[in-house]
Amino acid sequence: MSTISEMKSAFCRSRISDAFRASPWEGMRNDITAVMLAVLGAVTGCSSKGTGSSDSGSPCGAGLCVPSVLASGQDRPSSIAVNASNVFWTNEGRTKGTGTVMKVARSGGTPSVLASGQFTPSSVAANSTSVYWTGFADGTVYSVPIEGGSPSKIATDQRTPAQLVIDDSSIYWTTYGSEGACASCNCQCGTTVFQGIIGSAGCTCFEQCSAATGYIGGSGTCTGGLGVNGTVMQAPLSGGTATTIWSDAYAAASLAVNSTSVYWTLRALGGGTAHGALMKAPKKGGPATQLWTGSSDGATLAIDSRNAYWVSIDDFMMIPIDGGNAASLANLSQLFCIAADDMGIYGGVWGANAAIMRFSLSGGGSPSVLATDGDAPSAIALDQANIYWTDYDGGTVMQIPR
Repeated sequence: MSTISEMKSAFCRSRISDAFRASPWEGMRNDITAVMLAVLGAVTGCSSKGTGSSDSGSPCGAGLCVPSVLASGQDRPSSIAVNASNVFWTNEGRTKGTGTVMKVARSGGTPSVLASGQFTPSSVAANSTSVYWTGFADGTVYSVPIEGGSPSKIATDQRTPAQLVIDDSSIYWTTYGSEGACASCNCQCGTTVFQGIIGSAGCTCFEQCSAATGYIGGSGTCTGGLGVNGTVMQAPLSGGTATTIWSDAYAAASLAVNSTSVYWTLRALGGGTAHGALMKAPKKGGPATQLWTGSSDGATLAIDSRNAYWVSIDDFMMIPIDGGNAASLANLSQLFCIAADDMGIYGGVWGANAAIMRFSLSGGGSPSVLATDGDAPSAIALDQANIYWTDYDGGTVMQIPR
C-alpha cells in the first residue's frame, strides 16, 4: 500500500490560524477553542461495517453511530492520521512544551507516547515506518520511528510551520511566515528573554514562568521589519536539504498532494479573509497556478482524484483538481475540518450542534449526519473501513465505520 493511500488525513481549520486574528495570546490559548461553527442536514445511518453501533444499540444502519472511543483524557488533541495498523494524533497541550505525539492501534488498546515535551505540534502524518509532525511554536519539522525512539529534526528555523503531508518519497509542509508583522518577537518572563509567536496581532508572548503563575500574555517587542513570507516546502523522507516550492507575501495554510501536484491554500497577509486563494504547483518544480481566489481564511483543504475541497467563509466549496469552475457543496458557517477520498467527503462541525457529516460526491443535497458525540471535532482521517477524528475540547479520539 502506498503512503498516499495509507494516510488519508484531513486538513482542518487551524485553531492557531484563527486565533491569530485575536489579540493577544488569550485568543490562542484560552480559545484556540472558541472561534468556530452549526447547521445539521438530514439524518441518515452509517454503514453496518466495523465495530460502531447506532443510537438504538443496533449496527450503524439503524441510526446515528455511537463512536468507539480509541483514547480519552487527551490534552487538546488536534491533528490525526492513520496507516494500516495504527491511529496517530497530536496533543497541543495546555502549557508550553507539554504537547505530545500519540499512537494507538486501529482496533483499540492502550495509547502510547511517541514524543513528549513538544511545542504546539500542529499537524501529523505517518507511513509504515515513521511518524512526522510540525512544531508550530518552535519552528521545527520532526520525525520519529513508528515504534518509538528519539525524534529527529527534518527542518529547523521554519517560520510557524503549519500543515504537513507525505508521499512515498517526500515530506511537504506550509509555513505562515511572519504575516508581515515582524521578523523577531522578543518576550520576557522575569529575567529570561524568549521568542514569542508572530501573527496578525503582532508579537504575542506566551510562557510558563512557574507552576504558580502559569502563562504570561501580552505583546512583546517586534524587531526586523517585515520578516519572512509564507512558504510551501519539500524535503526527502530519507533526509536531505529542504527546498522551497513556493514563497510569497501570503501565509500558506492547508496542504494536500497527489501523484503529480501540490495543492495549498492561502490566507491574506495579516490574517484577513478578503484575498484567500487555492494554489497548485508541479511536484517536480515549475510555476504555481491559482485555481481560485476569494473570501477565505485558507484553513481547510482536502482532495480526491477529481476535486479539491475547501471552506470559503460560509460555503463548503469544490473545484476540479486541474482547474475550472468552483461550486458550492453546502452552505455551512461552522464547518471546521474536512477529509475526502474517492469513497466520500466528510466534515466536522463544532459547537452545540457538533457532528461528523457526510457530503454527496456529486454535490448538492443535504449532508448526512453520521455522529453527534463530542463538542469540537478538530481533525478527520479516513481509511477504507472507518472515519477517525479528534475532539479538541472533549479530549477524545473516536472512530465510526464508514
